Amino acid sequence: MNVWEKVRTASLRTLHLDTLSGKFLLLTVLAALFTALVMTLALSGGNQRAIGDRAGLELRAASSDVAREIDVWLDQRVFDLRLRASPYVVSDNLVRATSGRSTAQAVIRLRDYLNSVRQNLAAHEGLAILSADGQAVTTSGSRTSYRLSQDQLNNLRTRDALVGDPSWDASLGKPVIVLVVPIRREDGMFLGALSAKVNLSGLVDMLQQQAGADRKLYVITEQGRYLISSVGNSADVMKATLPAKTTRDLLDKEGQPVGRDSIAVAHRIPQVRWVAVSQMPRAAALREAGASRPNAVLLILGLVLIVAVVGFMVSAMLTGPLARLKDAAARVSAGDLSTELPTGGTGDVGYLTRAFSTLVSRLREKESQGELEKLSLTEALFLRNYAAG
Repeated sequence: MNVWEKVRTASLRTLHLDTLSGKFLLLTVLAALFTALVMTLALSGGNQRAIGDRAGLELRAASSDVAREIDVWLDQRVFDLRLRASPYVVSDNLVRATSGRSTAQAVIRLRDYLNSVRQNLAAHEGLAILSADGQAVTTSGSRTSYRLSQDQLNNLRTRDALVGDPSWDASLGKPVIVLVVPIRREDGMFLGALSAKVNLSGLVDMLQQQAGADRKLYVITEQGRYLISSVGNSADVMKATLPAKTTRDLLDKEGQPVGRDSIAVAHRIPQVRWVAVSQMPRAAALREAGASRPNAVLLILGLVLIVAVVGFMVSAMLTGPLARLKDAAARVSAGDLSTELPTGGTGDVGYLTRAFSTLVSRLREKESQGELEKLSLTEALFLRNYAAG
């Protein structure tokens, strides 16, 4: 036996791997480790897809919620404005103010009415009543800086409301939007319009509440111009635009995650042709996935431990009879034929046990026959000696 074989034999003996039970236990542990390795590789291989799917679901829900809430917010503001444009005091005094009959008094009544309305609508920074040709008759609060074009007037004659593009109001330091609803006579004749400058602070607060530490929410036009954002608003922000390709990808794949360095999902707001976008850096999604990695490691280690315990129990169950058979063989080889083994059991181990018991029984019989022969010879010799004497 060379040195290497001696070292290998000593090592196996030290690790108890020179026995059948030790080898079986080692095989079980190696099988568990191999299974854990395969599971880890499979999980890591699908990690990118899982991250994209999970982030996509979160972003899709966020952008959908924002689009729906903005839609509801606009409907409520338009409804409030239409309700204020419908009283008889508005249509009657607008007719008087534009027909030359009691013009000054009618304008004062309209202004007082606007002031009372504005007190009940906190988000309305300014109100104005416009004539049928788009000219301002009277205003309340901040000037709307909104003059209706002929096309807009024509649209308003057949529509319930017009929604202008959001802009930055430097005097207010807020993003605002102008809403316009028609003023009609009882017979439906178009008389003019009620215009309101509404600040978007409520929408900005909503975006900030729904945004997270890593998730950004913003609203853009279909051309990619920023309107409002959860990370702050200013005149410069509202002048910025998304790259054309990014905007096109968001709209073409509405409701689906797009992007490489960051993941974004968009939902249209049809009645105003805006787009709600929810965005998250891909690195943040990876970091979130990494936070759950220790749990996966603990799960795999627990699996290996359970498999090792089960392997040890199975090893003891399978190799126990063999160990007893080996001990019995050692005693028999040392000359102890009194060894007894249970002959029950099935399978190969049971067969070996029964065969060994049969072998021991035959050895006992031979030993007994030898004793008898020796005894008979001794007795015959004794009798011969006795007769001779």
